[in-house]
Amino acid sequence: MLAAVFTLSALSYGVVVHTVSPVLLLASFVLFELCVGVYLPAMGMLKGKVVPEACRSMLYNTFRVPLNALVVLALLTDIPVRVGFAMTTGILLVCLLLVLQPAFGIAKAKKACVGRDVRDVDMESLGNRAWDRGGWAGMF
Repeated sequence: MLAAVFTLSALSYGVVVHTVSPVLLLASFVLFELCVGVYLPAMGMLKGKVVPEACRSMLYNTFRVPLNALVVLALLTDIPVRVGFAMTTGILLVCLLLVLQPAFGIAKAKKACVGRDVRDVDMESLGNRAWDRGGWAGMF
C-alpha cells in the first residue's frame, strides 16, 4: 500500500513541475492530499508494529532533529516553487525505492530492544549492524 501511496504522490508532484493548467494542478493537489490521508494511518500502524515500545520515543525524537533542520534550511533559502516540487518528487521516489526493498532485519532490531530499558540498549552498535546489512535502508 505504501508503494502505491509514494508512486501516486510522486506522480502528483511531477504534474506540478511540468504543467501550469489550473485543472491539472487542482487534480494533482487533491490526489496528493488523498495520498497523505492514506499515508498517515498506514505509517502509524507500521511504526507501531516495527518500532519497539522501548526504543520508540528515542528513535522518533532522533529523526525529528534533522527534519527540523531541513525545514529551517528550506525556509531560509529562496528556492523556486518548481525546483522545490522537483526536489520533493525526487525524495518521494527515494521513499518508493526504500519501501520496495525487502524487510531490513526488523526482527533483529526488535530483539535487541524488547524487554530492556532504552538506556541499556546500545543504539550505536545496533545502527552499525544495520548499516552493515544495507546502508541507510538497513537501519530501518
